[in-house]
Amino acid sequence: MYNAYTIRPYKKGEEQYVADEHRNVYLEEYNWGPIFGDYAASVACNFALTQKKSREELWIAEIQGILTGCIMLSETENSEIGQLRLFLVDKKYRKNGVGTALTNALMNKAQACKYKKLILWTADVLIEARQHYSTMGFTCAESISNNVWDLSGKTIYEEKWEMNI
Repeated sequence: MYNAYTIRPYKKGEEQYVADEHRNVYLEEYNWGPIFGDYAASVACNFALTQKKSREELWIAEIQGILTGCIMLSETENSEIGQLRLFLVDKKYRKNGVGTALTNALMNKAQACKYKKLILWTADVLIEARQHYSTMGFTCAESISNNVWDLSGKTIYEEKWEMNI
């Protein structure tokens, strides 16, 4: 049981951790290839390369000096809508409250920034994540098929989830 975790804003250079973890976790657990990995990496690296807006943040979870998870709040084109992105907890640190702490940090910031709605994109095969989002109050609003992320060509369904806050 790991209960001594820290949730903090990311530090310069940790975007590579976020990128690498998304590539590794989704390949290992879901057989998703470089198209997804490169997409996730570009989101993390673009955050690091551009001037951070006051209504955005990338948080890192850390346990005993080990980076164990991440989550990002991004602005969208609509100033009333924020987007949850890049949520991930390393497999061996799940079920210890890290994911809840990360999403709580995001929710606190979203409310402080006066977003009226949050959106996120997930996939039908991410069962635990979808359950977590549902518990938070998100509901699925849209689903589209995707045949390019899975290395075997298996169809997955990307889902847009929304929540009024």
